[in-house]
Parts: sequence; C-alpha cells; structure tokens
Amino acid sequence: MSRLFNDASNQFLHVNQAVAGIPFAMVCWFNSNDTSIYHAPMSIGDKDNNDNAFMMRLYPVGGAQKISATVWNNPNSGVALTSTGYTVNTWHHGCVIYVSATDRRAFIDGGSKGTNATSVTPINSDRTTVGAEARSTPFYPVSGMLAEVAIWDLSDWPGATDALKADAFEKILPSLANGDTPENYP
Repeated sequence: MSRLFNDASNQFLHVNQAVAGIPFAMVCWFNSNDTSIYHAPMSIGDKDNNDNAFMMRLYPVGGAQKISATVWNNPNSGVALTSTGYTVNTWHHGCVIYVSATDRRAFIDGGSKGTNATSVTPINSDRTTVGAEARSTPFYPVSGMLAEVAIWDLSDWPGATDALKADAFEKILPSLANGDTPENYP
C-alpha cells in the first residue's frame, strides 16, 4: 500500500520522537511525479528549529535526480549522493544509512552507493517526518507516492563496530529492493 503526497498542499506525517541515535537506516519505496523540485521522503530532525536534521532527499533534474543521505547542523552539511538517479513516475527503492559523524551512505534500487565523510553531527533529534523534512517548519514536501517506509535501528545488528553493522545491513539491500525479506537477518 502506498500513500500519495501532494507538495502543493504540503502533506506530510510526523511524530515528535526519533530513534535513539546512530547507526540507523531510512528505507522506502518512492515514485516521484515531479523532477523540478527537491523532495524529502523521510527525515529526523529538531522540531524546535530548522538547523539540525538527518534527511533522505531526492534531488531534482539539475541534481541528476539522485538520492542523498544529507546531514545538516547549520551552517555545516554533509551529502552522500547515489551514483545513478531515479526516473519520474517509476517506483524505486531508496535507502540512506547514517553510521557516524563522518560516514553516511546513499543507495537506489539496492546499489549505486554514494558516500560522504564530511564531519557533521545534527543535535536535538526529536521529530520523525515522512513526506517532508523534519524541522520546525516542514521543508521539501514530497510530490508523488511513498510505500513501505521504515527506519532500522542498526545498533543490534551483527558487527563489532557501527561501520560493520552498517556493512551487514548493506548486504540485505538487494533483497529489499527486489521486494524480498531476507531469510537471515537479526
């Protein structure tokens, strides 16, 4: 089941709570109907200001229609972009993983990994939003459909370090992008 979001009416869902911290992954299916604007399918941020957030963004045509794992702690940002883009009016699987202040990863359809190591740490994460950026004022509303939206807390995944836990999660992305639930996962 999917939900249609209309950016003209600023539709989104949010709850004033968030995962405890990194490492975590944001995963969803999306079908964008507008490539002229930025979209934020999912985000975790500060409900009291616009200065701190973890965001999954869809870039517009000028950004080669790629997915980003973006972190923002005003005025600093870190952006990991997928190596390939999405097609308008087509379902795609998006995933962004936040591992540490210097490790964020973006994926589309189980691959096309993009990374970024800029040191940025958002603070006061207390709002989770679907269909726009989680800020005191919603930003970059989605125009299109979202489905199977999930946030995975990776702290219990196999691995001695957060990076190894994220690596373990990456291994199931092709299965998730195929619509399959992997047989063996924590």
